[in-house]
Amino acid sequence: MPPTMSNAGKNSHKFFLSVLFLFSFCLPAYAVSDDIVAAMAGEWLIAPEDGAQGCVLQFDKDKTIGGYAVQEKAHCALADLHDRVASWDFGGDGDIVLRDATRKTILHLYEQEGGPYRTQQGTLSAMIMVKGQKGVDRVPMAQHLFGTWQLNDKGGKPLCKITLLDHPPEGGEESYALELVKGCSGTLRKYKLVSWRIQDFSLELDGSDGESIILVPQADGSFVADDKVFSLKR
Repeated sequence: MPPTMSNAGKNSHKFFLSVLFLFSFCLPAYAVSDDIVAAMAGEWLIAPEDGAQGCVLQFDKDKTIGGYAVQEKAHCALADLHDRVASWDFGGDGDIVLRDATRKTILHLYEQEGGPYRTQQGTLSAMIMVKGQKGVDRVPMAQHLFGTWQLNDKGGKPLCKITLLDHPPEGGEESYALELVKGCSGTLRKYKLVSWRIQDFSLELDGSDGESIILVPQADGSFVADDKVFSLKR
């Protein structure tokens, strides 16, 4: 006959399982290095792809139930997230999950090669997540950008006036045409710009030879290149 566990042993075993269960709530779903967690810490904008106002969240490095602590910066305009997000965490393959206080996943965002995090294609309320830009709370939309802009260098020197047109370039369907005013700086002419488009969170000016200028939105409505070489203003 097999030996039986004493009441004391049973109680000890139950206590161990309870501690293990509670401890598991404090661990992120996937083990990652402190460097990766630190790289994710900071402000992130989560916004609808349709240009509606989004939500800025502060990702912290401190562990909490369901992953890592998160704070809502100002009032979150997204009803599904406002006062509900209790933690952020890593899913798998670099994706990010937001959870409520019961550890239920509220939003799952997937890492894109060379682009922002986004919800899966086909999701009814498509969202993207990008590193926060101070004062920016939504994704730029093409219909708000039609018209003439001034392109300057990093020192503020005017290089060219560019008109972002509201129709496709000749032979193209997935972007819009643009026009340059005669007499543009040679610094800009080498790009041979012919079209533009919104690519995720950025404004992309494309040349006929494959050259591109990538600019990100600023709080004042202007756009600045990632490397700060160019700025685009009304």
